[in-house]
Amino acid sequence: ITFPIHGAMYHPPGGVLRHDAVVWGLAKGAANKGVEIHQQTEALDVGVKNGKVHSVTTDQGVINCNQVLISAGGYSASLIHGFLGIKLPISVLTIQAMVTQPLKPLLNHVVSSGAYHAYANQTLKGEIATGAHMDPWPNYTTLNTAYYIKHQAQALSEFLPCLRGVRFMRIWGGLADMTPDMAPIMDGNNQIEGFFMDCGWGYFGFKSCASVGKYMAEFIAKNTCPEILKPFALKRYEEHKLMGETAALVNYSPDN
Repeated sequence: ITFPIHGAMYHPPGGVLRHDAVVWGLAKGAANKGVEIHQQTEALDVGVKNGKVHSVTTDQGVINCNQVLISAGGYSASLIHGFLGIKLPISVLTIQAMVTQPLKPLLNHVVSSGAYHAYANQTLKGEIATGAHMDPWPNYTTLNTAYYIKHQAQALSEFLPCLRGVRFMRIWGGLADMTPDMAPIMDGNNQIEGFFMDCGWGYFGFKSCASVGKYMAEFIAKNTCPEILKPFALKRYEEHKLMGETAALVNYSPDN
């Protein structure tokens, strides 16, 4: 055993959510309140005149507006730089997950290990879902890698020895936008009036989106940054006011 277990933390309120179902639920709630959702519509540019936002160009036409929020996960940094010329200290890494063949019930909770950098939970179908590791090089591909599959197989074999010999059935990937201090960038009216950004969440954004959405909406509506968001401004990197203890440990940067 590479990392013998000397202790653990039990967290009863923790759990697992169907992330796709949550997103559709949020979309339905927003639509019921009058929000227009344009699917299959590509944003091509953000129009700026005299330092102020005035429009968004899409493949379906131009939308005139004086405020724009870009919150596009792993694509945020490239869109913001391409549309507005603002370069962000964000590295994009592929984060992957996989499931095993269906098994009889053996896990009724989520278990995770920081040492092995892996988690596992059993789905309603009996599959063991596992993930948490990221390839240590920046890229924009969602293709799966042998490096990751090998890591997860080794981690689970030691972390949960009962899974040795079990087959992986499906694997998929997504993009994680990582900042140097592993904290998000939430800012607005910085460099360009009417432009707001909410990005750099890495793989933490899903758990915080409901609360953050509330405060970002307040920021945009009142044009005044709520106190709770001020520490997450982009200028913290220029002022060397990085967030949290992880800033001293993480090596995700545009130059890694």
